[in-house]
Amino acid sequence: MSAITALLFTAYLSVALLLTLPPLWVALLAMPAGERADRLVRQWSRFIVRISRCRLRVSGLEHLAGSLPAVLVSNHRSYVDAIVLMAAIPAEFHFVAYHGVLTWPVVGTAIRKAGHLTVDRSDRAARLACARAMTATLQRGESLFVFPEGMASPSRDLLPFRLGAFRAAVEAGRPIVPITLEGTGAMLPMDGRLLRPGPLEVTIHPPIVPVARVRVEMGRLRREARLEIASSLSHAIPSTGEDQNVRRATHSRSSESTTT
Repeated sequence: MSAITALLFTAYLSVALLLTLPPLWVALLAMPAGERADRLVRQWSRFIVRISRCRLRVSGLEHLAGSLPAVLVSNHRSYVDAIVLMAAIPAEFHFVAYHGVLTWPVVGTAIRKAGHLTVDRSDRAARLACARAMTATLQRGESLFVFPEGMASPSRDLLPFRLGAFRAAVEAGRPIVPITLEGTGAMLPMDGRLLRPGPLEVTIHPPIVPVARVRVEMGRLRREARLEIASSLSHAIPSTGEDQNVRRATHSRSSESTTT
């Protein structure tokens, strides 16, 4: 793709953001925190993705039926990931985000008003408080969305998955729903400055249900979720012998039932 095409696409979406973000911010400031604010941000996300003219393909929505509340986990590639996911997934959920985004204009307001969770990973007390809030959210019957890599990877390789999302799922007895996100890294790379048009794809995998409330189960959920996400990426991550055994077990269970 030529630099001119990327420049024109960036200018086009920049104008769209300049026209829509100020009224979104004012509306969020005027309304109380809660579901209305969350719905407004989701509507805005769908609008932005629609006018971007980037084809968004979503598969596996049937795996959400009967699985919620759950912990949705996805690979993380770009600053636009959250926008695409809110546009693609009809279910309500609370993001668990890095606390630094609270200082971003509009974004910070949207997070506070929509009731998303934030965590300061450099502070142990803050991490523990967020872990308790995640479990409590699931126990209230509300879903979470976590990027278990903890940060957006500048490459196409999956980073190691942190344990927090899987701990919350086991403690609350809720399933993990792995999601593979493709295309956002090409649309806006972490080290890039220009937006580039291209197809976007969200693949929702069958839920992985915890069978016991023990620590070893957290590790199993983490391994299986990582393998499911990697299975739909356009490149394969290296697999160890243990990973291959887990993948065979996962696919065998998935063929028996797609919902829980």
